Amino acid sequence: MLEAILNTNRALCEIAQIGPGARVLDAGCGVGGSTIWLARNRAARVTGITLSESQREAAAGNARAAGVSAQTQFHVRDFLDTGFADGTFDVVWAIESVCHATDKREFMREAHRVLRPGGRLVVGDGFLRRRPANDDEERIYRTFLRGFVLDNLALAEEFEAGLRSTGFHAVNFTDKTTDIAKTSQAMHDLGRRWYAVHRIARAFRLIPQLMVDNIDSALVQRDFFRGPGVYGVFSASK
Repeated sequence: MLEAILNTNRALCEIAQIGPGARVLDAGCGVGGSTIWLARNRAARVTGITLSESQREAAAGNARAAGVSAQTQFHVRDFLDTGFADGTFDVVWAIESVCHATDKREFMREAHRVLRPGGRLVVGDGFLRRRPANDDEERIYRTFLRGFVLDNLALAEEFEAGLRSTGFHAVNFTDKTTDIAKTSQAMHDLGRRWYAVHRIARAFRLIPQLMVDNIDSALVQRDFFRGPGVYGVFSASK
C-alpha cells in the first residue's frame, strides 16, 4: 500500500507540474505524508491543513523527523473555509479528502479563491462513474460510504461541470481505477481475514461499530470500483 501512495504522489505531482519553490496547499493533509513528500522530492513550500489537532501535531513531528520543517507548516483549518488570502497558492493538492465534503462545490470555490491566476488544482479521489444500477450496487455503494464515513461521492461528470462553473479551465480527468486494483484486492483479502473476528468482538461490545463498518467497506470496495465507482485524478487551472 505504501507503494500505491508513493505512486499516487508521483502521478499527481507530474500532473500539477510542481517544482522547486512552488507554494502548495495540501487540503486534508492527515499526518503529513504528501506534504513531506512534496517538500523532500520537489523542494516545494507546502502548507498542510487538517481538522484534527492530533493530526497537525503528528504531521509537524513527522516533518521535523524528515528534516523539512523549514519548508512545511501545518494548521487546523477547514478546506471549505481556509482563512488564507486570495491568490496565496500556486497549487491546491487534495488526495482522498474532497470526498469528505458534503457539497463538493464549496471546496471548488475555496480552492479557486486561494489559487493565484494560472494556479493549478489537482484532486485524486473516488467518484461515481455512474449511479448504482440495481439494489445490489446500491447496497455496495452505501456500505462503501458507511465504512469510510462519507455522505456521498460525486459523479465524475458533475464534478467536472462544477469545476467549470466555478471558473476553472483546462479541466481534465484521468481514470486511475486500474492502478488501484492491487490495493482493492489487498483490502478485500484483509476484510475477509478479519470479518468474523470483528463481528464477534462487536457482539461483546469490545470494539465500536465503526470498526465493523471499516471491514465491511474493505470487503466491497473491489466490487464498487468494478461497478459504479471510479478512482481518478482531476486537474484544472485558474
